[in-house]
Amino acid sequence: MKNKQSAKTIDSPDGVRVHYWISWKPQMTKPFVVIHSGASMNHSSLEGIERGLNERGHPTILFDQRGIGYSEAPPKREYYSLERYTGDLQNIIEQEGLVNPNIFTHSFGFMVAIDYLTKTGNLGKIAGTCASSNFRKTANPLLFHVGGKIMGFGDYVAWAATWLSNKLSGRKSKYSEQDLAGKTELSVMHAISNVSLKELLVHRTNTGLDCWDISEKLKRVKNPIQLVYGKQDLMVRAYAGEQIKRLVKGKCTISIVDGTHTLPTLYPERVLSQIAY
Repeated sequence: MKNKQSAKTIDSPDGVRVHYWISWKPQMTKPFVVIHSGASMNHSSLEGIERGLNERGHPTILFDQRGIGYSEAPPKREYYSLERYTGDLQNIIEQEGLVNPNIFTHSFGFMVAIDYLTKTGNLGKIAGTCASSNFRKTANPLLFHVGGKIMGFGDYVAWAATWLSNKLSGRKSKYSEQDLAGKTELSVMHAISNVSLKELLVHRTNTGLDCWDISEKLKRVKNPIQLVYGKQDLMVRAYAGEQIKRLVKGKCTISIVDGTHTLPTLYPERVLSQIAY
């Protein structure tokens, strides 16, 4: 189980401490893979991906992005720009001295990877699950713009219900201690809401990823890209991958499998079967 004691850290220039974990054994001889989760999801959302990659011989780096899990959560919106997420990724890679590592991303994590690549050129193969170049253009408009407000309210209700349930039952479990592979959508909702109120507020009021657009950056990308989408994903439909494919200069493959936006969390092996590092 991951915790602060087993984590390494970087301190960003704006003072935010980010925690990360390296999984490596001598028999892991394949290239490193850095794993970046989606918004509001801490490291445990992709522990199934981490485990699958390790079993395939890849050492990995998995981390809690700023505002989530064991990493610090400053309250102001300016701390959650694309550039600052990218800076955290860059600091981790530089601290570990990795040259052209591969990267696995979920949802907005793909945007961070592309931004990092165009600034440094220091990535190998890129895998993106449920990826988009611009959520305003590729996400389901009703769900993303109108439904987002309803789901935002739902997040607060779910948080309050989870908090009350924990109090009544005496449970002290945290999202950081859960492995969600093979569980249900309801389990993911419970896990996301089983956080501190501070974390919930950070990602409801401060993360402006709906305004990010990496379309121009993608036009400079020559690296191999592998995209995987869920057939039942109502947030980002597979045509987002076609838009990415049209923009990039390198080889880009697209796979569509059963699953929703939580695809890599609930079905890591289903995703990894479509990816070759």
